[in-house]
Amino acid sequence: KQRNAALRTAPWYPRVAGLNEDHARSLAECDGELPPILVRRSMHVIDGAHRVRAAQLRGRSDIDAIVVDDSESEAFIRSVTANSRHGLPLTLRDRKQAAARLLRICPDKSDRAIAELAGLSGKTVGALRRSIDDLPQRGARVGRDGRVRAISAPRDVVPGSRPTTDPPDAGAEPA
Repeated sequence: KQRNAALRTAPWYPRVAGLNEDHARSLAECDGELPPILVRRSMHVIDGAHRVRAAQLRGRSDIDAIVVDDSESEAFIRSVTANSRHGLPLTLRDRKQAAARLLRICPDKSDRAIAELAGLSGKTVGALRRSIDDLPQRGARVGRDGRVRAISAPRDVVPGSRPTTDPPDAGAEPA
């Protein structure tokens, strides 16, 4: 059990709009115990901020918690994946912001791997990756399966040229 007063919202909390009081009130009104929250040793809540608020609304001074030794980056990834899979869903804005941060934390992960963590499509993550100017570019990325794959470079386009759509002998007269 952890004391509610010791728990803190993490600076990397994935919800842009912060805590949703209506959701916390709904949880507080539920019968029975809520699942344990997940916190870092620093007492930053990784998963369960709404449950912490619900416990406070119930007048509880403590809450069941699982304490982990995650780094800040590991905790952020765990927070995003947990909030993408259960409880109050992250908004599209939350998930896009999380994906942008994930791209900075692990730029070697593929678009689909980041998408799976953030609850987005690979195409959305690819567009986010292209929109971030100072993102480190690597020659390979790690896919969802853990395999490393080379990134294919875009084809060079010769200035002033245009793609040919006709077969090479389209203008020749029949023999």
